[in-house]
Amino acid sequence: MGGWINAMVYILADSPPYHIARCFNSTLAGAAATIPPCGFNYTETAFGQHNVDFGFEVDDRFVMVAPGYQGGSLHGCDEFACDRLLPQLCLSSDPDLDCVHFNLSANQAVIVLLDQDGHYSSGTFYVTVY
Repeated sequence: MGGWINAMVYILADSPPYHIARCFNSTLAGAAATIPPCGFNYTETAFGQHNVDFGFEVDDRFVMVAPGYQGGSLHGCDEFACDRLLPQLCLSSDPDLDCVHFNLSANQAVIVLLDQDGHYSSGTFYVTVY
């Protein structure tokens, strides 16, 4: 909570098996802090819905999600068109009714991946916890 980054994960969820590719966990020491899964528990709960349990409270922090890059371009982009990946984030402290049905603990975040038309999608993404 002092403004420093507490956790980072880069999740490859574009094709199975989905997994944490890179990570950092400030609550661990030594190699365990940077060797996947870095003490985090990652699961795909449904197509396009991903749960990360960080093992420490995140619902009182700033959490950011960003789409990843694939093949050197942003999720399907070429010079003329781009299919955008729009990750949505839910924490247990979010008042949004759509987040309530996930029954999250204070340690968990759900990331929902949507395409530009609002359909569930696959893709890579980053999560940063401050």
